[in-house]
Amino acid sequence: MTKDKYQISIAIVHIIMISVLLFRAYYTIGQYRSSFVESYSGKLNSVVQTMAKMSTDGLAHSMTKEFNQGVTLDETDPRYLRLSSKYDEVLKANGLGHCELTFIVFNRETKQMHRLVSSEPIYNAGEEFKEADPEFLNNFSIGSTKLNKITRDIWKIEVFCPVLDISGRQIGILRAESNNVKSELTGFMSFWPFLIIVFAYTLAAILLTPIIIKQRKKFKLKKVNDTIHDELDQKNEELKMLSLVAKQSENLMLITDEKGQILWVNETYEMKNNYTAEELNEFVGKYLQDVSKNKHINTIIKNVVDFRKAITYESSSEGLEQETYYAMTTVTPISDDDDKVTKLLFVDTDMTKFKIAQKENELFRDFVMKSKLPRIHLTTSGEVKFCNSASEKLLDKWLSSTGEVKDDIKVMLQGIYDSGSIEDILIKDGFSSQEIKLNIHPIHEKNELFIIGESIHIKENAKIDGSS
Repeated sequence: MTKDKYQISIAIVHIIMISVLLFRAYYTIGQYRSSFVESYSGKLNSVVQTMAKMSTDGLAHSMTKEFNQGVTLDETDPRYLRLSSKYDEVLKANGLGHCELTFIVFNRETKQMHRLVSSEPIYNAGEEFKEADPEFLNNFSIGSTKLNKITRDIWKIEVFCPVLDISGRQIGILRAESNNVKSELTGFMSFWPFLIIVFAYTLAAILLTPIIIKQRKKFKLKKVNDTIHDELDQKNEELKMLSLVAKQSENLMLITDEKGQILWVNETYEMKNNYTAEELNEFVGKYLQDVSKNKHINTIIKNVVDFRKAITYESSSEGLEQETYYAMTTVTPISDDDDKVTKLLFVDTDMTKFKIAQKENELFRDFVMKSKLPRIHLTTSGEVKFCNSASEKLLDKWLSSTGEVKDDIKVMLQGIYDSGSIEDILIKDGFSSQEIKLNIHPIHEKNELFIIGESIHIKENAKIDGSS
């Protein structure tokens, strides 16, 4: 990141932090306002609900009934004075002497409201009340609260509660109104702690930012130097290890570019892969297509480059003394940062001993299969793992109609296996009716046996197996 970008980033961080602080201030003030309104309205609610219950003494009911009948009420009426005085006493007793408590008569048909009784003596009994929305009063419930912004400078909290007569029928509405609370909700006193925090943060940002930038530059430079040093050490160590592996490896390894031109060959000089040291040295700079003895090398290189996947193939060649050399070659693509194949790694693994052993196994298996005497490999449970054709007649006698070894044969095989020693039994050859000897060899720890048939001269009274 450049110096200008870093400074811009710091400026953005400061702007975000100041914005967060201001938002937090706005949120906290909102919570304060909600808490203030909730607390204030709670006190008013307590008063209106108490007075709504006290109105059941009949005064409010009789005054409402007369007013609805068209009787003109007078604020000098003892009932009016009693209720008004009671409202004022309750407000003062609850620390709400600056508030107003009003009993309102509401005609739902005409949607007109009249102030019947008030704690304030300035109002006339029965005068029309226009300070509340009829729709609100028509749908309010017990404890309904409203912040009424009467003018830009006058905000009041209003709480409403229905007044019921003895029968439970609503006869009016009791309304409690606070004094002007705008100063409590919008005053500077609830905002100044956050302004101090914002100012302190801004001052600290102005003073400390240049120091932070300078220290960061020093730290970044040291970190880059340390990183370069560590990477160089790591690369050198890796090169040493790779060089050691390449020198000690008995496999021929070479690297070409994507076109097959040889760039590097390891130091495998002891006649590995039928190449002399001079030949290997001469390889560098040549194209693998020109020195490889594999006629498909062009196709192999093209497929590895096109598909970017490793390919393994086998090949053989004749040595200087006409001996056959077998190799398995793995070609691995090496890509650059853009995932483009730029180099190929060839690793030849000597497979000569494996191939010779494989051929010897095939010759031995062929010899066993062509033998005219039984050769059987089976488990003590009677599962036949291998047999030659000369064993078919014997197995026909040993196997039941379900294809499983008969129980008496299983017992015999298990007994020989448990004894741990080689035992011989005599049977008749199923082809020539001659007697042969079976050498049964237990294979310890595998629950398996080898059975090898031998031709013998039968003597009289020789013990013959039950299948004879």
